[in-house]
Formats: sequence, structure tokens, C-alpha cells
Amino acid sequence: MERPKLEELARGIFWSGGARPRDMSREALEEAFRKAKERGLNIVGVAAFRGRVSTGEDAEERALFPTEGFPVDDEARERNVLREQVEIAHRNGLLVRTYLNAHHYGDKFYERHREWAQVFPDGRPMDTLYGHGYTMCVNTPYRDRMFRMIREVARQGVDLIFLDGPAYYPGCCYCPYCRGKFRERYGEEIPTREDWRDPLWRKFVRFRYESIRDFLVDAHRILREEGLKTWIYSNTSGQTWPVWSFALSPEDLWEGEDIIGMESYQYYARPEDVPVWLYGWTTKFGRSVKKGKPFCLFLSGTHENWTKYLVPDAEMRMAIAQGIANGANILEDRPQAGEFIDFTHRWRDALKDLESLANVALVWSKRTGDYAYEEVGRGPREAQAGQAGEEVEEAFQTGDYFEALQVQRSKREGERRFVEEVRGFYEALIRLHVPFDLLGDDNLTSEELSKYDLLILPDVECMGEGAIEAIRDFVGDGGGLVASYRTSLRDEFGDERRDFGLGDVLGVGYLGGTLGPLRWDYMRVRRGHPVVEGVPEFSRFPEDDLLACPEYCLKVEARDGEVLGVQLEPQPARYWGETPETSYPTTVARKYGGGRVVYFPGNFGGQYWAQGFLDYLRIIGNALRWTSRGEPPVTVEGPEALEVTVYRGRAGVVVFLVNYQYSLRRPFRDVVPVGEVRISLRSSRPDAVVRMTTGEEIPFSYDEGSVEFVVADLELYEGILVRM
Repeated sequence: MERPKLEELARGIFWSGGARPRDMSREALEEAFRKAKERGLNIVGVAAFRGRVSTGEDAEERALFPTEGFPVDDEARERNVLREQVEIAHRNGLLVRTYLNAHHYGDKFYERHREWAQVFPDGRPMDTLYGHGYTMCVNTPYRDRMFRMIREVARQGVDLIFLDGPAYYPGCCYCPYCRGKFRERYGEEIPTREDWRDPLWRKFVRFRYESIRDFLVDAHRILREEGLKTWIYSNTSGQTWPVWSFALSPEDLWEGEDIIGMESYQYYARPEDVPVWLYGWTTKFGRSVKKGKPFCLFLSGTHENWTKYLVPDAEMRMAIAQGIANGANILEDRPQAGEFIDFTHRWRDALKDLESLANVALVWSKRTGDYAYEEVGRGPREAQAGQAGEEVEEAFQTGDYFEALQVQRSKREGERRFVEEVRGFYEALIRLHVPFDLLGDDNLTSEELSKYDLLILPDVECMGEGAIEAIRDFVGDGGGLVASYRTSLRDEFGDERRDFGLGDVLGVGYLGGTLGPLRWDYMRVRRGHPVVEGVPEFSRFPEDDLLACPEYCLKVEARDGEVLGVQLEPQPARYWGETPETSYPTTVARKYGGGRVVYFPGNFGGQYWAQGFLDYLRIIGNALRWTSRGEPPVTVEGPEALEVTVYRGRAGVVVFLVNYQYSLRRPFRDVVPVGEVRISLRSSRPDAVVRMTTGEEIPFSYDEGSVEFVVADLELYEGILVRM
């Protein structure tokens, strides 16, 4: 039975799963892999080692194959259990993946290999992983131990090796090997104090990414030198917050990954703090940064941090649906995945080689997440707000305690503003039913941007000259641009610029400083421009044209462009008369070359995320329409809580809908069905419009390049094939 070729994994949708069998008898293996094939899986997990080194019960893993490099399990002394698994799985037409722990070790392993452990500046080991546990440093001889393990497993014919790790952890690593490598690479000692104003500290942040990348690249080299074709991949972060503290960036590690795998686990935070669209976010980003490699979406079936407590079926189904709708190549089997496995197999050809038709791109800047740093200002306070003082965790680095606290607070504040800015625009695009792609820093090239009609830069503060030039050319050639807050005020390494790198495009100049926090303040809308049409809708005194302002507003001057809003002087208290206008704009619109630009000097998206002001949503929608040089590929009439994605494929155009209408709070048991969704798609005349969950054809009309149809009784998700 023929199994998929590795190089095909980036072109379609494949399923990975199957618990590593506990019963290793040949009969049990035959049955397990036969059932996996019948289930519809393409990739099956096999066991290469046994042992509980992470819990401390064992000092070393025991190999399930003959080897002199590791202890051998009793069951493998007379037979090669790993190779048997591989052969049986291959005979059933399955690719084989094995798991190797590369990050979590208990006391017994640590006692044997103390010199490998990640350590703090004072030499203490990092021993609190998952409450209690150690992690090893890839710059120590631990790397050689892992290379031996990878090579030995690959020799048994395994197709894929998944490395759970490696990662760096907050405050690490200061082992002698890291100190020496850093000194050799940068000519200085590793800084022991977390100071984001210091370029040397930022080099240390990059060094941690580089160390993991080097480890993965060297692992590939070792396999290729021996002629082994096994693929390697690890888990990177797909969460909606910065990843510098663990050094798990798919962009930085790309060179060492054969598959881009990203974790998108619920919840690791209070459920209400985790966006319901998180899994689509991870997949959109992975699809953009994978650059021709397969993308694997990792989902957790448990309510993290409670690993023995499950999430409801509806939540798991929604996560899987988001992965499919946003372009995942590899998904993990779950008890709830059966319907989706059937769906993707039934429409295998239609879902192959899908190309996004989104003409809007939103940017998630990993570099800004790495280096974002905002001085924490004190705004007005009121007793009934419960502001008894802000609790700040102890800084994990050494140094002057109070200054270290302030630096850490400023870093976290910068991260908060950046994350909320992107989340706000992301949610707005979903509510406006705009199909869009989520790009990373490395996608900001002329070639990549040429695919789009509109680019959104939400507080993309860190930006290199190459990206600036590409964006300048994009807008000059007719592309639309919506940008906000501190966009382009730092270079790609986090060094501050005196003025905006994109100042000539934005039409503004930076005067220095920020107003805020503005907790009850206003801006005045200047009517007469399409971007502010219909606002303020919710002003208590509409004739005053007042609109709640963002929490923070940069002090800028408009040098070339129309000011559509202006900041009022801060109010001393919530109940206060109208204050005078400042000279600082809150919205600037202009033309640049053949393109149009809207710039918000405040954290406009962040305020929308925090407060949900519907006037902000209207302004964002207006800005998209005014700046975009092209019409959207699809328009949708239906509830706001519908995500729409659209692709061109082998059989025609595929439109996905994901329904985010759920009950009062998360976790939830059910979604609220939608009675009717009207869709208009820019297209040539189709042969048929097919509802993919049922296979039934649905009526459509066609007029002057537009196909219109109705999807009735939408449950959790739907795919529509507009067959050509």
C-alpha cells in the first residue's frame, strides 16, 4: 500500500495520530496500524524509546531497537521493535513519526548530567519547568547526545522525528558553553541584567534563537552526511503573544525545520483572555511563514494547565475547523476529528494546492514582540476603580531591584500594547467578513506584498530598511496602507529611530513623547472624509463630534495629509467639561504615489480590543474600503461572528465559513446555528456550487463576474466549492 511522499505534505491536508502502542506484540501492532489506516490517518506515531525521564522515575530512556549508544529495553533485546513498527506502518500505507523528548528532565537525569542543564546567572539550574523539572542547553554536550539519538532513530527507517523542544526558559542560559559561544560570536560577555534599552541584551535575545536554530541545522547536516532522508521538526509557538522568553519562533528556526509545527493550545490563561479565533490565527501565520514547507497545527485536547481535564467537544471541533479553513497541512487526530478526516478525504483533490485569494494582509511582527518597550506612565486614578496599586512580579534577572522592576514593567507594557493592537485589527477583520492573510516580518518583501491590495501594519514598530523600501514601493505602486501607533519607530534590532522610517509614506513626523494613559478622554472627529463617514454614532452629544480616544496617542505632526481627528487635552477627571484641542492628530489620511494611506497615531486597534467601541469598527471598515486598490474576492451577509476564507484550488474556488457564535462564555458546549448566509463571489461562471459537508448542489445566480448563493442552516463550519 503506497504511503504519501514527504514532499506532498505541503500540498494538501494530512492527518497524524495514533497513540504509540503500549502492547508491542506483532499482532497488536498490525491491528493498531490497520485501524489507523481505516480511520483515515496518513501519519502514525511509533515508539522509539521507553522511560520516564521527565518525571524523574528513570535516569535514561531505553531504546526499542538494538544500539550501543543507549540502554536497550528488555523487550528489544531479541527483536528490533522500532523497525517492526516502521515496517508494519509502511505496509499499511502510513508515514511514521516518532517523538523524542528534547526539553523536560527529572532529578535522576539531572544528577547524571548537571553540566548540561540551563542555568541562571548565579549558576543555579532552572529547575521549575512545569512546576519541577530541568531543561538542557543545546550549546552543551547535550547536543551530541541528542544527535546520536536522532541518527540512531533515523537509521531504523523512521520518516519523521518530532522533537518536543528544545527551548530556552526565562533567565537562561548562562552555562560556560553559552558564555563562550556568545563571547566568540559577539565579542562581549552575556549581560546578566534584563535591560531592553541595552543593545547587548537584545543581542542575547537573538543569541538564544540562534542557538536553537544552530542545533536543528546541525542535526539535519548529520543526517544528510549519512544519506538519511528522515525529516525533523520541533514545536514552535503559535500563541498571540511574544515568544522571546522561550526562543520558539518559526521564522528564526525555519532553516532547521522540515515541517513548521506551531502550538496553539487552550488555554494557559483564563478562558476569557484567550481569543476564540486563536487556532485560525496560528494557522494563518504558519501558512505565511512556512515558505513552501508543510505546516502542522498542534492542538491540545486538555484544558491547560490541567492536563487530565478535557475541553468540550464543541471547542475542539471549532479549533479543528479553524485549522482547515485557514490552511493547515497536517492536523492531529482527536476523538472529535472523525467528521473532519472524512471531509478532507472526500474532497482531497479540491483541497490540494490551495492558494489564498485574500487581497488584504495583516502583519504580526515577531521582532516588535521581541523588542517592544514602553515607559510606564501614570494616568489619573479614581478610588472606585479598585486601583490600589499594580502588582509586579519579581524580575528574573539580577541587578538593582527597583530599576529591574521598572524595566520589566516597561517591557510587559510594551508587549501588552503591541499584542492588543494586533488582536484588535484581527478581530475587526473577522467581524467585517474580510478574508485576509497574517504575515510575519520576513514576508515584508516586494514579491510578497505584490499579492495584496491592502496592507495593515498594527504597531509594527521594528522594521528594517528592506521592509520599509518594499512598503514604500507597494504604496507608491497603488497599494493601500493602514498603519497605527509606533509603526517603523525602531529598526529590526530594536534600536530607536529619531523619526518614523515610513514618515514620508505616513505623512507625519514624530515629535517625541506619548500622551497617556488616557482613561476617559476624547478626540474630535473632523467630518467630510469617507474614513470617518457615519461617526461618531454613539456620542452622547453628536453635535460635538466627540469620540472616545485611544488609551495612548503619540505626539506627531501632520506634514502631508488630511487630519480627520484631533486629540483633546486630557481631562483631570472623568466628569469634566470639554477640554481644548491639542495640535496632535488622531487620524491622518493621504495619497502617496498611486496609493492611499490611513495612519492612526494612537493605539487604535488596542483600544478597540479593550473596549470594543463600535465607532472604531466602523472607522476601520471605512479605512479598508478607502485605501484598498481592489474589491474583496468575496462578500458575506450574515452575523458578525463568521470568519470567511477563500482559496483557488484545482477544482475551482473554495470558500470556508467558521461560525463563532457560542453561548455565554468559554468553555462552551454548543455553537448557535445561523439561519442564512448570503455570499457573493467575484468569479467566472461556475459549473456548480456545492456544499461540501453534504455534497449537495445549491442554487446560484451569475451576473457580470459575480456568483451569488445562499448557505442555509450553518452549524459550526462549512466549505463551499464553486466548481469551474
